[in-house]
Amino acid sequence: THYMPPKKKKLSDAEAQKLILEELQKQNRPFNHTLLHATLHGAVTKTQCQSLLDTLADKGKLIRKEFGKAKVYWADQEGLESVPPEKLKELDKEIEGKKTNDKRANLHSCCCLI
Repeated sequence: THYMPPKKKKLSDAEAQKLILEELQKQNRPFNHTLLHATLHGAVTKTQCQSLLDTLADKGKLIRKEFGKAKVYWADQEGLESVPPEKLKELDKEIEGKKTNDKRANLHSCCCLI
């Protein structure tokens, strides 16, 4: 006989909805049900994934966009905290500083090879 690994415990709809919502909020990008199923590593079945995505969209927890038969879902970003313009400028300066340091480090390593 072949060894069969134990089956994963099936999540209740409430547990699966929570998992789906948390994943979409964490990833903060669009998903279709197939991609989300793969991302969750089978914790939620494809069929359950599709129906729960629709349920969450109907409740207003997710945004749903339909393209013919294809549906794409993403977390509603309305309640997300926005970053003040001053903080964005500060981060831009920090990024530029790191780019400059990176260029200097690359230039130094090139010169040392000669």
